[in-house]
Amino acid sequence: MKLCLFIISIIFSCDFVLSYYGPLKINQTPKIGNWTDACDECKIIINKIVEVAKDPTKLEELKLLLSALCDTTGYREECLMFVKRLDLFIDRLLPFLQNTDKVCKDLHICKNRKLEHFHRVGVHFASQLEDIDNAKNSLLCEECQFAAHELLDLIGEPHQEVHDWLEENVCSHTGKYKELCSQYLDETLPEFFLELKTLLSDQKKFCEDLELCPAMTFPSFGSPYRRAKLGPKFMGMMKKEVVDSVEED
Repeated sequence: MKLCLFIISIIFSCDFVLSYYGPLKINQTPKIGNWTDACDECKIIINKIVEVAKDPTKLEELKLLLSALCDTTGYREECLMFVKRLDLFIDRLLPFLQNTDKVCKDLHICKNRKLEHFHRVGVHFASQLEDIDNAKNSLLCEECQFAAHELLDLIGEPHQEVHDWLEENVCSHTGKYKELCSQYLDETLPEFFLELKTLLSDQKKFCEDLELCPAMTFPSFGSPYRRAKLGPKFMGMMKKEVVDSVEED
């Protein structure tokens, strides 16, 4: 019984480190394979432990990483002592670990009906949650595209009303900057509406950039959306006009 508990602790600690830190050490992205049951996973982990035990370099890296994890436990000293002698423990376990079928069966991971049923129930509920999330995301995406289409129709109308409203309710209250404000509206408002129309012309892309629709590909820097955004040029024009106005005063 003690041997089984000890093997379990070794398996889970090594599996965590190998699966999480292993790909970082060799600068690779772990490939997502087909789902395997718990029995197959157990055998894979045992084989990984045997592989690490036969490679002194990997074993030292494993000990170093496990030592760092000891700081997160409530029994740091005991953990460090265990990790320090990890190579001795694994060396003694190697004869037992050669037969992966027997080890995983003794751990009640292979040929365990209850574990298989638990896995099936988990997969069933996970698939239901995924379907619910997909439905919500699909609805949100459709609503976003509909709103973008409505906004496109709205700005397609003459924007003189917007200009007059801003002139009356904004520029008229800017005091000595009233003329500057009016000039700014005359020069930038048409460009603003044109760029906004460019943004909304592709509703799917617009909603993808807002992260309200799932993007099939990463947005490129040369996309219409990137070119149409009002950025440094927009602010630079405003700054220049204000500075020129102050100098004239």
